[in-house]
Amino acid sequence: GRRCGKDDRKRIPPNLKNYIVLGENHAEQLCSGIYAVEDGPRGVPCAWTSGKFNCLLKTIGEEAVLHLEFISGYKAAPDDTYNLQVILQDIETNEHFFAKSIDCLQTSFNTINLDIPATEAPKILRLIINSDTFCPKHLNMSEDGRLLGIQINQARLYNSVAEVPQTNEDIPNAETQEEAITTDTSEEPSAQ
Repeated sequence: GRRCGKDDRKRIPPNLKNYIVLGENHAEQLCSGIYAVEDGPRGVPCAWTSGKFNCLLKTIGEEAVLHLEFISGYKAAPDDTYNLQVILQDIETNEHFFAKSIDCLQTSFNTINLDIPATEAPKILRLIINSDTFCPKHLNMSEDGRLLGIQINQARLYNSVAEVPQTNEDIPNAETQEEAITTDTSEEPSAQ
């Protein structure tokens, strides 16, 4: 898939939003690194990433929380954690606005709220999610030979955690991780 880059500044769609919901507006948000949208285990549209997901988000005020909903993938060893790196990059300067590494359980539904530096003015941010990957065929799960990362449902910017809906209250085995972090521009995306 195509990666977001310098040319995105020249072709930012006028209807760019502060969120991406797979099956709703992923094409308008210039997403790359995803496979076709499908119905996920909860009956909501989602898509597997290739391990290197990119999209654009437009801040609309003083967003301070990045909300992610996804299902983590598989590993050969059942007790291993599934690792992600989440980056928000300022599209004008290419500087990291935010970077965070996250460990989560394998094959779990994850609702993660990450505190980010509050935005003072509207800006365009590139969301990058690098994750562990697996191949279902190599794990003898199916004949699917694709290299898969996470199964993402949505990413959304909110002004506060209080605005984030409680989406996983009725989901068995749902894992909620809420983390506060400070700006860290020193972390670089790991090579996959």
